[in-house]
Amino acid sequence: MIKTGNTAPALSLAGTDGKKHGLDEIKNKGIGFFAFFKVSCPTCQYTFPFLERIHQKIKDKGIPFWGIVQDPMDKALEFARQYGTSFPHLIDDRPHLVSKIYGISIVPTWYLLDGNLKVLATGEGWVKKEYVDLATLLAEKTGAEILGLFNPEENVVELKPG
Repeated sequence: MIKTGNTAPALSLAGTDGKKHGLDEIKNKGIGFFAFFKVSCPTCQYTFPFLERIHQKIKDKGIPFWGIVQDPMDKALEFARQYGTSFPHLIDDRPHLVSKIYGISIVPTWYLLDGNLKVLATGEGWVKKEYVDLATLLAEKTGAEILGLFNPEENVVELKPG
C-alpha cells in the first residue's frame, strides 16, 4: 500500500464512462480520489453508497473521483447500477497490474491525492471515522459543503474490515 506523503504511481485505465483516465486529471484539478474494490466484496458493497454520497456533494467541482475495480467491465456496470454509484469505475481486471503497483491487499483501499500526486490520505476497509475525515478533508480542499454523510436513522457500523 502506498503510504500518506508518498507519490502515487502512474495509472491509466479505461472507465465505465467510455473514457481513459489517468493521474494527469488529478494534476490538472489539484486533487483527486480513487478507491480500489471488487464487486463481490461485502465491505465494498457497504462502503460505495457512502462514497456516492461524498461524490454527490463534490461532483460539481469536477475533481476526479473513481472506483478502480478488479473485475471486468460488465460486472463493474452491474455493481454501479446495483449500488447506485454514478462516478466512473476504472477497470483493473486480471492480472490487476495497477492494484499490484499500489500494493493492494485489502479492498476497499482508497487514496486522496493532491495536484503533485502526493497521497494526502488513505484508508483500508471501512472505518467510519476515516470516511468522516475524508469527507471533511475533501470539503476543506474543494470548498464543498459535505454534511450529512450518515442519516440519523441509519445504524452505521464503526468498523468493517475489508
